[in-house]
Amino acid sequence: MWSDLEKFTLECNRINDVDDLCRALESFLGKLGFNLYAFGNLYGDKKSLMEDHGPAIAMNLPEKWIQHYFEREYFDIDPVILATPYVQRYLKWDNLRQYQPDFFAEAEHYGLKNGIAIPLRTFDGCYVLSIMSSEVFDIGESLINVLEIAAGHFFRCYLSVRKIRHVPVNFSDKQIQAIQLSMLGKRNAEIGTIIGRSTSGVEWMLKDARQQLGCKNLPELISRSVQKGIVTIG
Repeated sequence: MWSDLEKFTLECNRINDVDDLCRALESFLGKLGFNLYAFGNLYGDKKSLMEDHGPAIAMNLPEKWIQHYFEREYFDIDPVILATPYVQRYLKWDNLRQYQPDFFAEAEHYGLKNGIAIPLRTFDGCYVLSIMSSEVFDIGESLINVLEIAAGHFFRCYLSVRKIRHVPVNFSDKQIQAIQLSMLGKRNAEIGTIIGRSTSGVEWMLKDARQQLGCKNLPELISRSVQKGIVTIG
């Protein structure tokens, strides 16, 4: 497993085409028992969305399942799509079945019996690599570690091949604190008192943060900041 990972990373380093990169990924995953995958952009890469006419960049899922998925508009209830932007490491299907049992039962009918989703983040976007199998087996921690390393390296190579450069946000500590306090229901005047800024100063910080993340309003700013890991609680 680890030797296959080493060969895969070296192979990716020599590839300069997205299709070839995805074929290398498919071959590597097959050696680990995963015969299906889907790689896509959830937000932050408008060019890929326009090029591929949807969030999926590459996949090898059964055509009948893809057709069924979009006919039923399952993208509105798919737990992987909905939850991935908010998780730190991964989502195992075993932990999601209870929330949408009918959805996963239908996926199994079309041959998707087991899976794990790994979020892949940039400063201004979130992608997901869903790794699936037609067989049922335990996805243990050692296997997860290999998959996470492989996914991360694949993603870095993908960004390099596509020449995608993401500009990090430039939030001050006070801005982050202001967003966090807003998330907790504090008004601008209260926030100003807590962080030592005027009310207008807080308003400016939040407006600047919205502009940097391309958000229209405060709820969107809070949601995007949480998704990106800029703001946390605890």
